[in-house]
Amino acid sequence: MQNLNPININMFDAVGVFKLSDDKDVSDLVGKLEDGVFLSRSYAYYKQRTVLEFREFREELKKRLLTVTDPIKQFVIAEHMLTCSARVAYNELTSARPDYMAECKICLVDDAKVLVDLFEGKQIEVPKSELPKRMDVVNAKVLECDNKALIYAFCKCQNLALDCFVVTPGFGSILIGPFFKNIKNFDFEMVDFSIHKKSIMDFNIRKYPAILNAINNKKTLLLLDDNVVSGRTLTDLKLILSRNGANVLSGAVQFDWQNYYEQSKHKLDLYRFKLNMLNIVTLISFFGENLLENAKACLIKKPSLYVELISAYGMGKPTNDIIEMFELGEKFATKSKINLDKPAKGDSEGLNDYSIKLNADLKKMFS
Repeated sequence: MQNLNPININMFDAVGVFKLSDDKDVSDLVGKLEDGVFLSRSYAYYKQRTVLEFREFREELKKRLLTVTDPIKQFVIAEHMLTCSARVAYNELTSARPDYMAECKICLVDDAKVLVDLFEGKQIEVPKSELPKRMDVVNAKVLECDNKALIYAFCKCQNLALDCFVVTPGFGSILIGPFFKNIKNFDFEMVDFSIHKKSIMDFNIRKYPAILNAINNKKTLLLLDDNVVSGRTLTDLKLILSRNGANVLSGAVQFDWQNYYEQSKHKLDLYRFKLNMLNIVTLISFFGENLLENAKACLIKKPSLYVELISAYGMGKPTNDIIEMFELGEKFATKSKINLDKPAKGDSEGLNDYSIKLNADLKKMFS
């Protein structure tokens, strides 16, 4: 299938609003806001299903991908396919017997490849991979870092002269590994760990032989989350991995800079991330999980309610709201007396050289 027109990275805003002449072939996948303006979310995007239903839905979407030629509609279809794979993969990851994890990872990589190829104007291929046949009901948890352009840009802008292996915790970060595999050819593993539901003592690294193999092969582990508030998930996991002999670089796509400022102001350092313990830091501000849960509830009722709620938080505006998320992060980092232009020295809190360049490259992609 040919696609010679790459998707503009700014075509969809931070929450999925985009322009399209009509919704033929994707009417059940998008929410209409007004004539020519749609939202790449619908009830179908968040609907609770069994694994088998997700498999059947993804197979139907693959058939549509064969016949649709508009790259924007192809993107919408592939995005829904990737969400199917992500939901099933996380269900498998957290199950007592994750017998089909390898199949799920292949689907994740294949679906992410379609989106990467669309961003880069390459020929797309309909994945041959299939999700497993199971009757489990899949958790309806919301993907927090759900802007595919943002994940693509984050992975694309990494310039590490290292042989890396990507490790991602929990559900929110589940798309990072598949994008890295397609863009940088880094292998990856997803782990079932979050400080919100488990302690450091509950993590058994022997459940993840691919990580142990990467450590034994002297690969650098890229421990990456979708967003960081307190940073405790990354801190705890980094400690475990380091104790097992790993060289670990940690970071995330988004950071809650407003929380960082508020906690610093009141000297409540326990409840904010520590910059000198992180290696890859962006100034892209994160708005919070509760907002996304409420937004999903609005969307299921009416697409315009979703946009109205999101807009109240400064997203979904006619301007480039990814840049606005940058500006919000810069505002609170500056108020926290973080120098954004020069690397921190000694034990002082601040960005390192790598993160300063990364943020400049990311802003350039979205400008």
